Amino acid sequence: MTMQPSPNPGHLLQDVAASLSLTDQQIQQLETLKAKHHLTTSPLTCQKGTYTASLVNGTFTKSGSYTVLWAHIHAEVKITAPQDGSVYAVEVKDGDQVVYSAQDIQVGQALTFDYDPGFSIDGSITLQCTSDPQKTANFTIEGEGCLG
Repeated sequence: MTMQPSPNPGHLLQDVAASLSLTDQQIQQLETLKAKHHLTTSPLTCQKGTYTASLVNGTFTKSGSYTVLWAHIHAEVKITAPQDGSVYAVEVKDGDQVVYSAQDIQVGQALTFDYDPGFSIDGSITLQCTSDPQKTANFTIEGEGCLG
């Protein structure tokens, strides 16, 4: 049996870049990202938890910008409180693009979200109480989110 040497990691990026017809400047930018450890594969990272926040006038919104380097986002969540029969709607956006929405959500109902962003995400999530648009109350969400 003949063993082939493993590819030299230093030349692997150049070999791939050449097959993609990248310019020398683009190759240099990729090598800089790689050298600063921004262009490496990462294992799946998951986080479980409980989050409590406030609805004010029937709405909760949270937003932020994150560098995710094309990592897949997966989340499984459910509203666990208040147990008062309220009905909700949720919308998740990346910039102006709606990437997930659900209506008629009941407390305890499981929601699953999968999304493949690009280099970064300019995300926002809005939760609305559709059964009482003026509701002001704390709500609790339990779930798990994974990136990778």
